[in-house]
Amino acid sequence: MNRRSLWLLLLAACAQPSAPRPPANVTAQMFPATPLTDMGSSLYLGQYDGGLFGQGSNVPPPGYDSAERAQGRLLQRLDVNGNPSPTGVILWLSIGYSNSSWVTCGVSKLNQWPVCTSNSLMGQVSHVSKQPGLRLFNGALGQHDLSAWDSPSDSAFDTVATRLNNRGLSEQQVQVAWLDAVSIRPSVSLAGGSGSDAYTIARRLGDAIRALRVRYPNLRLVYLGSPTYRGYSQPSSVNPEPYGYETALGVQWVVRAAETQRETGVVDQLTGDLSGVWVGWGPYIWTDGATPRSDGFYLLKSMLNPDGVHPNASGITWIVNQQLFPFWQSRCWWSGVC
Repeated sequence: MNRRSLWLLLLAACAQPSAPRPPANVTAQMFPATPLTDMGSSLYLGQYDGGLFGQGSNVPPPGYDSAERAQGRLLQRLDVNGNPSPTGVILWLSIGYSNSSWVTCGVSKLNQWPVCTSNSLMGQVSHVSKQPGLRLFNGALGQHDLSAWDSPSDSAFDTVATRLNNRGLSEQQVQVAWLDAVSIRPSVSLAGGSGSDAYTIARRLGDAIRALRVRYPNLRLVYLGSPTYRGYSQPSSVNPEPYGYETALGVQWVVRAAETQRETGVVDQLTGDLSGVWVGWGPYIWTDGATPRSDGFYLLKSMLNPDGVHPNASGITWIVNQQLFPFWQSRCWWSGVC
């Protein structure tokens, strides 16, 4: 059984008996589309192929999993100066925007930061076994899309560094990053061609990955994410459909470019050089609203705040339990057995 199949089985096994089920009379609003993972040989807009890895495939290309495991074996506990230490930490860091922050740590006032709610990813992992020294940290910031993370001199990185230092941690200890992609107020869909925001997402992801390499010199693994379904929001919202959906295509292009460069050495012109770290998919959480995906995942309007963008408490619980937590727990480095 390959690693992707194991992940899907873990997702199914982790379904919660008390979780809300989609009512039969509820359908997705405004923007029906097929999740990348269920597209098969069909094309989006008759042009763009689906699957997490392109050409309708969710099966990682040869070497993808082994390269991830190889980097996972190199993770080690580091002190604040980046030196190996039996009392150091392996730091996992989320980078992104408000939704990324909410599912990572929950919703809290700034003066309560970084206390995380029990339904968030960090709240959940505090109760499970993981390899010694592994520590999760929420670096995502509200109103910070990819343009705030695409240069090592961006002030967002300085804010994260200050928060790390306040907790007795440092940038030198970051070895795993979840880079969650979004563009605030995009304006050109893929129907508009190569000038669309999806291409901007791919280019900025490449810039952000290089910025991460500079800020976090011991970084080894970068996992990419994209938004949930945005069809419940208004067209005037900060990130409506089809942009939530199309962002995942930009992520797909970056993952494919990273694999091509790893296998052939050829640098993609859109994304730029992606060497120095392993780059791959994080949790893929887009689904066509209340219509379940093939793995059973869906998103109800009642799981979101009135803006139709940000998850409420039940939505955070649902996304974390059904997607985020099973994904991260299935990584070999989580338990330290790669």
